[in-house]
Amino acid sequence: MTFEPIQQHDLSYQVYQRIRDMILSGELSAGEKIPQEKIASLLGVSRMPLHKAFAMLEDEYLVESIPRRGIFIRKPDIKAIIEAFECREGLESIAARKAAKNFSEQEIDELEQLFVPFKKISNIDPSEYQAADQKFHEAIFNASGNAVMQKLNTIGSILIRTYPKGVVLPFEESLEDHRKIIDAFRNRNSSKAEKLVRMHSRKAQKILDKEMQMKKREKRGQDL
Repeated sequence: MTFEPIQQHDLSYQVYQRIRDMILSGELSAGEKIPQEKIASLLGVSRMPLHKAFAMLEDEYLVESIPRRGIFIRKPDIKAIIEAFECREGLESIAARKAAKNFSEQEIDELEQLFVPFKKISNIDPSEYQAADQKFHEAIFNASGNAVMQKLNTIGSILIRTYPKGVVLPFEESLEDHRKIIDAFRNRNSSKAEKLVRMHSRKAQKILDKEMQMKKREKRGQDL
């Protein structure tokens, strides 16, 4: 693990961001125990901002606190991810309908630019693509203009909770879905944007559901 001392004043948030990036990039692995004292020392912070950072990460289902054992990177729970996608589907499809009217042309251009680096499917870095994917979907929530919806997404970490396994759809399919959604925004087609975002989410849910059912069958076979 590589750490650099943190200089900013908002220490708890900076620690949260640093550890979160390491989790999402895979530098910290699922199931791994987080060495709290070592991280506090290497980042140059006290235990208080570290504890606040862990509380934020736990809210996002990225870590879990196990009594008398410590803080661990949460292993992906497929059922919980599917449930998060179900919530995201409802909120984000409504957000997309509203965003189609609210996005400026410049903002739509910026959405397109997010995926320009990923034209060569074979060379895609999963962590970099996930970061772009997340910015894309966050932009939809932000452009909805619905403060209550944005707050629900933030408080519940709904979008974040759909990423523990990374981007679920194959890159090529994900890119094509994003292109179609951006076209709907460009054409100010609210109903189509809503439909496409809903379909995009449901595709991921189907993939995850198949994986969950397969794991259940495997477990039943082992129990026989």
